Amino acid sequence: YRRISKEGWRAVARDTVGRTFLVAAVLCIVCSILVSGAAVALKEKQDENAAVEKKKNILVATGLCDAKATPEEVKKAYEAVQEELIDLETGLPAPESIDRKKYDSRKAARDPALNVNLPKEKRIAGFKQREKYAFVYKVPSKSGEQLIVFPVYGKGLWSPRYGFVAVSSDWRTVK
Repeated sequence: YRRISKEGWRAVARDTVGRTFLVAAVLCIVCSILVSGAAVALKEKQDENAAVEKKKNILVATGLCDAKATPEEVKKAYEAVQEELIDLETGLPAPESIDRKKYDSRKAARDPALNVNLPKEKRIAGFKQREKYAFVYKVPSKSGEQLIVFPVYGKGLWSPRYGFVAVSSDWRTVK
């Protein structure tokens, strides 16, 4: 109600369409600022967690670590792992000109300078190209044998699925 004179009050419509849209717009702007601010502020922590998760998945593939391991346990167990970037055509180490800290095989598969177009007979699961180089991880097992872990990927229901496979050094036994 709003006072219109000394004698009386008059009802004022506060629930208008314009006010509803104004409240919704202000709420959307405030929430988007909060969410984007949190994403920017936590970017470093997200990247660190992603790196630990990747290391954990490599160790889980070898059986040296379980899925419930803490980040400290993962970092300690991963110290024994040797990372090597190899040329997938030759099996030899990749050229030194490639920055190993920044190399991302998923991005390389889409980069014409870093990928290889596959012929039709080798287009398994619909992939038309693959990266030229990939990381391979050499991991000592509990029995003293050296395991080789390499990344694998394939088509999933809605998007590609990624994982790691560990094989023994004879390349015949999947661990």
